[in-house]
Amino acid sequence: MASLEIAVRGSAHGRCAPERATVSITIAVEGGRRETVFRDAVAVHQPLVDDLAALSEAGAVSNWHSGAVRVYSHRPFDGERQLDRVFTTRIEVSATFVDFESLSDHLDRWAVGDGVEIGGVTWGIAEETHAARMVELRREAIADAVAKATAYAEALGHTEVTAVSVTEPTAEPDSFRPARFSKRAMVASAPEPTLELTPEDVALEVAIDVGFTAGS
Repeated sequence: MASLEIAVRGSAHGRCAPERATVSITIAVEGGRRETVFRDAVAVHQPLVDDLAALSEAGAVSNWHSGAVRVYSHRPFDGERQLDRVFTTRIEVSATFVDFESLSDHLDRWAVGDGVEIGGVTWGIAEETHAARMVELRREAIADAVAKATAYAEALGHTEVTAVSVTEPTAEPDSFRPARFSKRAMVASAPEPTLELTPEDVALEVAIDVGFTAGS
């Protein structure tokens, strides 16, 4: 019986408990005077970065940065006439937390401050964890490809398959789930609820194209 060429795609999926959370924060202040708006934004920004510096020193934050600053103006229109010019200052801050309880506590406090916008939380895993899991998933994807090729070969009357090529398509970005936000009821002595983050596992996926020849 003539040899047969078989090309299949093996795949594997996995999930990992999140090990880090990156939060995006924007300081945004508007007003009628450029200098005042800028100073007010800096006044909001300074205690936030002081918190992050202390959290980094304590090990709750693995890294953070604050570098993007925008100062601009526009003249709004109320439908009938153009209003006075409005000035805006926006400062972008990003921080990666490894202590999720600390993250919840600080978001609870930062989110109620004037001029602070919480853009969202992205969950991730450490580079070492990612590398180790990808090794495992690639092995599982190869095993999946072998099983598929063997099933095709046997259906066509062949008994052996031999891999002759392996290609990993361009990987899609790992799936990072956004944070789910909820309010946790507190005991009677604490009237205000506090923020509770419910992270979802980080999803990983591997796809590998494998070429086989099948013999009798």
